[in-house]
Amino acid sequence: MLGGYWLGGETALAAAAAVLSAAAGITALSRRDATEALDAQTGLPLRDTAVAHLDELLAAPSPGRRTGAVIVLRLEAMDVRASRLGPRERDGMLLHAVDQIIDTLRDGDRIVRLEGRAFAIILARGRNMGVETAVAVAKRVAAAATRPMPVQGGAARVDVTIGICPEARRPSGLGEAYLRAAEIAADFAEAHGPSAIRVWSDEMARQAREESDLGGDVAAALEAGDIRPWFQPQIEAESGRIVGFEALARWHHPERGVLLPAAFLESVSRQGLGVRLFQAILSGTCRTLSEWQKAGYRAPAISINVSADVLLDPTVVETVRWELDRHDLSPERIGIEVLETVVAGEADDIIVRNVETLARLGCVIELDDFGTGHASFGAMRRFGVQRIKIDQSYVRDCDICGEQRRMLAAILGMARTLAVETLAEGVESLGEQGVVASLGCDCLQGFAIARAMEPGPALLWAQEHDHKLRLSGIEPAVETRRTRRPGLAPLGETA
Repeated sequence: MLGGYWLGGETALAAAAAVLSAAAGITALSRRDATEALDAQTGLPLRDTAVAHLDELLAAPSPGRRTGAVIVLRLEAMDVRASRLGPRERDGMLLHAVDQIIDTLRDGDRIVRLEGRAFAIILARGRNMGVETAVAVAKRVAAAATRPMPVQGGAARVDVTIGICPEARRPSGLGEAYLRAAEIAADFAEAHGPSAIRVWSDEMARQAREESDLGGDVAAALEAGDIRPWFQPQIEAESGRIVGFEALARWHHPERGVLLPAAFLESVSRQGLGVRLFQAILSGTCRTLSEWQKAGYRAPAISINVSADVLLDPTVVETVRWELDRHDLSPERIGIEVLETVVAGEADDIIVRNVETLARLGCVIELDDFGTGHASFGAMRRFGVQRIKIDQSYVRDCDICGEQRRMLAAILGMARTLAVETLAEGVESLGEQGVVASLGCDCLQGFAIARAMEPGPALLWAQEHDHKLRLSGIEPAVETRRTRRPGLAPLGETA
């Protein structure tokens, strides 16, 4: 403005003032748009900002082979107290984690909010930003994010899974492809459980493409009957008698062979096909029980996994009742396996009502993956749990690890006090089988006993197993309802 006045007088001064005023208005507008694009909860930029920043970064020259990396973090409340916290406390936990993460970042690093509890960190370029450096930064960020936060007289924490895509490994394309690669790595980390870190690779890209292709076929596979149950035996620890089977979903893919649930369950969940999958497994299980019975073998019971989505379906009880009637089966021939995480918190009224009704119908209610979801005794009583399936993380290496044995003994002691039957999952060696049985676990399941099999081979295995028992002087189980230890009453009843 001063230059305009010197060179052109008052007219130039007025023109300069008008131009600068307009420029100031544009600047203010752009700042307001940036503010509106921030995440309301954390105040962080959103995904579009990350993509734009990565586009700019990739377009800029990188002298001296300076490279960066993208880290995707997903936070999940895991502490036992977290299930009892209200929305304000949960938000506080997330903000606490974000503050801790920001404190670890260097000048030039950027953090943005993705969907849900996911965040992306764009690491500034550096000469030594290789895979090892990116992983070291990710570990430092994870350690900061998981620091406990004081809540309600105690402490709660989040757990973190992390995916990393170093710039040197990034797929072809611009910022969106770069960010998506880190997200896929985070998907693989989640599949390996809490605290896992995975680095993007071409193999991940191949597997992700295959899973994406499968996702489009899963609905058709369910309608065609290509997804059906296989059966893994469960035996009594003391006698070796068969006490039941677990029905496990298998996809008989025409090109890729038999696929395990890990290959398609995410697609089932994403497409809202959980109820349809349950119906397919239930129908196949009841049909198998009926066919085995006609062949002269009466299996004690078969357990089926039931997700929260299925238990929220108001027709689930009628579906079970109809399949049992259609195949002329009594309700105790079907076990309903409910994940411990489903009953750990405040369960939905529909879930509670459906489980209670299935229990009254006569189905055996089982708590699956016990030890992973912090279910309370009150929740176990409310759901009428008759058997807990101890998660394999407590069974693994129990024959060589004293801490594992102590944890396992504590769980079994609690179950005996509550008069709840116990089954150890994932028994994979004779050593583990011996320790679990010696600690007083009622039933066993795992590769040390047998793998999951199709109905025909499973029937042959059961018949041969019962024949071996008879040769040893042990009569196979003949009762369809699971027997309880003498002198103990089921949870919720009076001894």
